[in-house]
Amino acid sequence: MEPSLILFLITICTVIIVDLSGFIDHIKMWIWKWVWKNKRPYQDFELKPIDCSFCSNFWLSLGYLIIWGKWNLALMTLSLFLSLMTPIIKDILILIKSICIKIIDVIYAWYIDN
Repeated sequence: MEPSLILFLITICTVIIVDLSGFIDHIKMWIWKWVWKNKRPYQDFELKPIDCSFCSNFWLSLGYLIIWGKWNLALMTLSLFLSLMTPIIKDILILIKSICIKIIDVIYAWYIDN
């Protein structure tokens, strides 16, 4: 598979896991309970680099490029660009999901009426 496509897929997966799934928030809550043993109420905290889609995507992409021997300036630049675009990719994924839900609602309403 083309390295640029793999970098794009890494970005999509990172955005879904870090920004949309709530998985990172669950990990942070687990760490808080483990450290404080329920002696303090939960307060949100930063857990860099895993709670930042920019950071996570950059390090995962860099790891991929180095491990598979694909590192070059062009792919590194693409990796940085995709990392920069993670907030926009998140919004696009949310938009796609909303459009799909709306289409399903319209089809369902049409089906019920007929």
